[in-house]
Amino acid sequence: MSSCKVYTLDVPACKDAIRQLMDEIIEDAETQPTTPPTRVHLEFGTCRLLCRDEREREQHDDKVTAYEAVEVLLMSFVEM
Repeated sequence: MSSCKVYTLDVPACKDAIRQLMDEIIEDAETQPTTPPTRVHLEFGTCRLLCRDEREREQHDDKVTAYEAVEVLLMSFVEM
């Protein structure tokens, strides 16, 4: 099983911290092959982001695609 990078967002987080983390995930993902999609661990506070799709969660446990991690961070950025 391959390892994947862990990204951590300290909470509470400001917009700058969220933006920096999104940039870091995007930059790292751009250097990886897109098939299969790059998977990451996204931790915030004491929580870890899980795949939204139940079947995907069963297969990949707590590894989400880089796209999904950035999407969740973007939603929290916009809601601030």
